[in-house]
Amino acid sequence: MTPFEKAHQDWLDGKIMVPSVYMGDSDVSYFLYQIHVHKYNLKVMSVGLKTNVRLKDIKQYYGLKGRTAKDVYQSLIELLKSYNLNM
Repeated sequence: MTPFEKAHQDWLDGKIMVPSVYMGDSDVSYFLYQIHVHKYNLKVMSVGLKTNVRLKDIKQYYGLKGRTAKDVYQSLIELLKSYNLNM
């Protein structure tokens, strides 16, 4: 189980609390928001710009494989598609 999956499961079990995230008037899943922020960071890294997040940390948190930010970005897109159905 990746750290992301563990955090999500702990939240579902009521072991941890997560911040509330709002978009307009509606509540948004914190974990889905987090994935989208990391997706943005990977997109920025894939064009050669630096962010405040390290590629190694994103790979480890989600259990992704890839050598470059572009590779990891594609893996995160696939992960995002699978989580959209479950969140």
